[in-house]
Amino acid sequence: MVFPSPDQPVHVATAGEALIDLIEEADGRLRPCHGGAVYNLTRALGLQGVGTLYLNPLSRDRLGRGLADTSPPRWRW
Repeated sequence: MVFPSPDQPVHVATAGEALIDLIEEADGRLRPCHGGAVYNLTRALGLQGVGTLYLNPLSRDRLGRGLADTSPPRWRW
């Protein structure tokens, strides 16, 4: 959803921060969630079928790969 597919033209290109929000659970554990307003907008548009292109580079570590993955996040800490 963040990156265009060959069969879907780009209608919206965005640039902005992509980050991992750590949300505290009731038991004190931290739950990582994809964050950054522009990243979330880009992903939401893609989920609605709009051709999107996220212009900011993502890191190549586990967190960056998680942000680049188009499936729902599944984190293991």
